[in-house]
Amino acid sequence: EIVRGLDLQEARTGSDVCSLVNTIPCTQSVREFSITILHRSPVRVFYSSKHEADLDSYRDYLQTNRHGQIHAFAGLRGDAKDMFHDVVNGREPKVRLCLLKSGGSKNLI
Repeated sequence: EIVRGLDLQEARTGSDVCSLVNTIPCTQSVREFSITILHRSPVRVFYSSKHEADLDSYRDYLQTNRHGQIHAFAGLRGDAKDMFHDVVNGREPKVRLCLLKSGGSKNLI
């Protein structure tokens, strides 16, 4: 429960962590979550085609590779992709994702 020097158990609300990060969602109490995942860039998800991405309403990409794949090398796949979708869609309520603000990770150490 310690994130590089920040004791999440002692935080009364998410505001202690949330002052350093942008989160999905960040308004809830830290104690409501078992797992807080901090990431420095938007989460990328692999799709084998634009059509597959459209079916998931995924639009966080600028281009595809020559095979029409989205985030072919850096995107989440398999179980990690399923878990990400569960977290974002609220089916995994004990996990939250926190996108760090620019320079915010320096404050967590």
